Amino acid sequence: MVSLTANSFLRLITDANERQQAALHLHKFALDYFNPTGLRTAAFSFDGNSVTSHWVDQSDLRFHENEACLLEPGSWEKHATYLKFAYGSMANAQVANVAIGRICRAVRQGPSTEGIIDLAIALECLVEARAEIRFQFALFNALISQESLAERHDAFDLLQSLYDLRSVGVHGGRYDSKANKKMSEIRKNWDRILLIARKNVTYYLLFCRDNKHSGWSKHLRELSFGGTRLTLEGIHD
Repeated sequence: MVSLTANSFLRLITDANERQQAALHLHKFALDYFNPTGLRTAAFSFDGNSVTSHWVDQSDLRFHENEACLLEPGSWEKHATYLKFAYGSMANAQVANVAIGRICRAVRQGPSTEGIIDLAIALECLVEARAEIRFQFALFNALISQESLAERHDAFDLLQSLYDLRSVGVHGGRYDSKANKKMSEIRKNWDRILLIARKNVTYYLLFCRDNKHSGWSKHLRELSFGGTRLTLEGIHD
């Protein structure tokens, strides 16, 4: 069991149900980050001042003490450390709450039309593009999450396919042969795209921890010109 002091991010949410939903999404996001294939999920209690997380076994929906859980070495500590980092960044991260909520919904929905829309919205929040949206959506999200040029090329194509399917779903379009091929590609790479989304939200949180959200778009442009990128060492590990 780990207790975390709730910061100004949660205190700014005046509705109790919305506050609890935000905390739940953040806990689920952190848990999926380090244990994406596990059967356990995170439950929490929030008393207005602190958030307490617990482990829950989905097979019997019972609470278990930390020591009783079969976890990868260090995974609980990673979960708690990530939450401390995230709660310390959320107040300055204007779109993180929406992005994290949409990613959690996408995990539940899976690679369906609804899940694709949710995941695309989460990634679109990080771009803030008003022109050439499809291009910037794929470019910046590939740039943030991938290190090598080859990985960025591959992620760029994958993210454009995701955006195309998002557009089909939002506008009620029909799935032709090209769309069906892209759907097959997205389903095959679903876990990879979820990881890209989690990495990109984490990078955004890291930026906003020490900077204002208003500087985020400028930072993305600087990255595209080979500017200095932030290091996530110690957060992803």
